[in-house]
Amino acid sequence: IHQTSQKLARLAKLAKKTSVFDDPTLEIQELTAVVKKDIGALNNAVMDLQVLCNSQNESGNLSKDTTNHSTTVVDNLKNRLMSATKEFKEVLTMRTENLKVHENRRQMFSSSAAKDASNPFIRQRPLVPREASDAAPPAPWASDSATTPLFQRKKTNGDHGASSSSSSSPAFMQQQQLAVQQDSYMQSRAEALQNVESTIHELSNIFTQLATMVSQQGELAIR
Repeated sequence: IHQTSQKLARLAKLAKKTSVFDDPTLEIQELTAVVKKDIGALNNAVMDLQVLCNSQNESGNLSKDTTNHSTTVVDNLKNRLMSATKEFKEVLTMRTENLKVHENRRQMFSSSAAKDASNPFIRQRPLVPREASDAAPPAPWASDSATTPLFQRKKTNGDHGASSSSSSSPAFMQQQQLAVQQDSYMQSRAEALQNVESTIHELSNIFTQLATMVSQQGELAIR
């Protein structure tokens, strides 16, 4: 329990960070998984110890002092584990709030240009007026048969070249990469939030079990 409390202190320190650019998501996830596993194992051990203590007390083979000592030790372990579980839940709740703050900040400071970059229709919009400007009527002194096919062919080639160059330009590739990074960021944050909320729910069940055990043991002591 002491070692788990030390890990919780480290996790709490990491969870308090609110910077979007210095968010130790991976370390928090790994440490959360370790602490969650530790608390689950400790809970099972305390439950087994409680069963053993009750069995020995009911057998009547132990002295009253030994019985009281065993009960006190088990109760102490249960209370310490309850405190660690409660602290873990509070740390994860704080982490949940920080994740929501990060998302709100990202939405607040994301520029309209970055949003437009993820929309292919918006990126191709500048090509439309260019095509319209190329469709100018031929000069009065040029005949239709001599100039129309030539100008149409040049226009088509020019449009094709403009489209190809725009799709392969560094700016276009950078916009595409930015859109992919934003999608990956949003997905990782959503998964992190879901994992934290799931762990909080499991901790609530463990805390309820421990509280029930403490209450039952108190009733037995009164009897």
